[in-house]
Amino acid sequence: MNILKEYESWSVIHVRPGKEPLSEVVANAPAKTLILLEPGTYYGSILLNKMIALVGAGSSPEDSRIIANNCDCLKIETSAALLRNLTLECNAKNSNPYLNYSALKIRKGKPVIKECYITGESPFCVWVAGRGVDPSISKTEINGLGSTGMVISENAKGKIENCDIHGSSDNVFIHHSNPTIRKCKIHDGKVSGIRISESKGSLIESCDIWSNGFLGISVQGGSPTIRNCKIYENRFLGVEIKESAKCKIEECQISGGFPSTVHVLINSAPKIKRCKIHGTSIGICFFAGSSGIIESCEISNNNCDASTGVEIISGSHPKIRNCRINCSEFAISISDHLSSATVIKCDLTGNKKGSWHIADGARFTSKRNEETA
Repeated sequence: MNILKEYESWSVIHVRPGKEPLSEVVANAPAKTLILLEPGTYYGSILLNKMIALVGAGSSPEDSRIIANNCDCLKIETSAALLRNLTLECNAKNSNPYLNYSALKIRKGKPVIKECYITGESPFCVWVAGRGVDPSISKTEINGLGSTGMVISENAKGKIENCDIHGSSDNVFIHHSNPTIRKCKIHDGKVSGIRISESKGSLIESCDIWSNGFLGISVQGGSPTIRNCKIYENRFLGVEIKESAKCKIEECQISGGFPSTVHVLINSAPKIKRCKIHGTSIGICFFAGSSGIIESCEISNNNCDASTGVEIISGSHPKIRNCRINCSEFAISISDHLSSATVIKCDLTGNKKGSWHIADGARFTSKRNEETA
């Protein structure tokens, strides 16, 4: 790391463990100070409330470790700061969960976090919160042993890029905030890879999301965009869209999941375009008053004896255009008279029992489709 050249106009302090507590070094340092942490373990809670660069001097993040017990490990409340090449660990398993202790808590500014390892048993591993808070977090591993790996809330933003986020109950939780998460690996969450609640501008792009205990991505309300992601090997659902969500899912590869790979419910209306969806039971299920548009997608299953490309039920009304829906028992199934579908210019061939199964009284509009005889 050519860190000294990058901050050559700043004051530089070299710190070794076992002498003055790191919290006091940081508190006493003037703004625009680069603090180099020599390899070792540092204990206590650190507050950055001025422009400070805190950098590990070892060859890897594990060489310089900051550990806090039953308190925040590192809290940022300044317009700009840098963390690099550090391990942050918060152990607050037995503390009051309402205190929301975190390994890294960002409440202000646009700090930069690079090449760090962040972990611990605490309610949140990383918590980003507050209007105008917009950190850049890159090439960082977040191993959340507690309930949530990363929380982004209270109208915060943020750029999360090239990170490895794993091991939490929910690896990422976005609530009323609009971050960009790009080129990340998000996996092995006990419940979910990403949960997005009431976000109007979040972008999840070019991420791999896999092996989460219940689902890959859950969208609850709002209108985020999920683009060019690979979502696979999640135990139950690949993507869940609910509670009037109007998200966009574009150019994704989504596979696996039971009972459905993509589950749309409770008045939601997503736009799903140019995706490849490969399931084991139902490719896309529209349920409970949902609607939306599926366009230019490929939908298939590996179980032609008991599967449906698109299942429509409980007063749902999607539009399906320019899609290929093959290798299922039926391409499209409308299971009750309250539902309807409009299907235009789709390839519905190659399904074992036919192109569709339509319940009595259901409305079905078919135009210019290729159909199984």
